Amino acid sequence: MPRDEHSGEDDGWLMGTAYHRDGDRSELRLLDAGTLEDVAIVELPARVPAGFHGNWITTGPAG
Repeated sequence: MPRDEHSGEDDGWLMGTAYHRDGDRSELRLLDAGTLEDVAIVELPARVPAGFHGNWITTGPAG
C-alpha cells in the first residue's frame, strides 16, 4: 500500500514475520517496498506459529 495518494505503488513498506529454526525464535521484519531492503527488525519474545494471521480493528467505538 502506498504511503499516500501521491506516492508510487512501491513507495511504502512490507511487513511480515521470519522464523529461525536454529534458535526457535521469530522476528517482525519491515522492508522497503521498492528495494526489499530491511527498514527494521524486531526480535519477538516468543516464536510466532506458522500460518499466524492478525486482524485489523478500528480504535473508535464499536458500531
